[in-house]
Amino acid sequence: MRKPSPSRSKSRSTKSLSATSLRLSAGDRLTQPRGLLLHRAASFGGAPADETGTPIKLIEAAALYFAIVFAAGFVLGPVRELWAAPRFGQRVAELIEEPIMLLAVVIAARRTVRRFRLSLETTKSLGIGLIALGFLLGAELLVVLGLRSLSVAEYIKSRDPVSGIVYLLMLGVFALMPWLVSLRVVDSAANGTRGSINVQQNEATRC
Repeated sequence: MRKPSPSRSKSRSTKSLSATSLRLSAGDRLTQPRGLLLHRAASFGGAPADETGTPIKLIEAAALYFAIVFAAGFVLGPVRELWAAPRFGQRVAELIEEPIMLLAVVIAARRTVRRFRLSLETTKSLGIGLIALGFLLGAELLVVLGLRSLSVAEYIKSRDPVSGIVYLLMLGVFALMPWLVSLRVVDSAANGTRGSINVQQNEATRC
């Protein structure tokens, strides 16, 4: 009976050890703390990781998010009041505006998350949304009390009940959207890591 040569045995054992170590390292990567996956999710350009959580950066991120959405509302407001409301009525005009504002909220949230790497800490992205909501409500009160010369009670009574409820829901979506976007970025990064591990395992098995 012919004995296998030492070189072949050594080559097979080396490949076996390599495949085993790759599986072990892949398993370690799959069980890594969520914080490391959060760090990988922020690999795209933006603010440095160690500066993202400072109060100034959080306020700056909230201001950017608020400014984009407020600018969209500032542009759509005259269109709603001067064109849509006379043709369809105030309720329908406001309901037509809401899907467009939702799109603006999503775009603003994605831009803010990427610019400031909010996927590093999803709780911080929730704070960004809440701060931006405070900015938005402050601007709303400034317009109501200053430009329209209405009290808060008069403004609430002037709102249509149906579109008013939709508006309140949109405020909640506005506050939560940066957090929701950051969660999606983290999940995408985790899925990408698992996919690369599976590819490496398959290559090791073929060897």
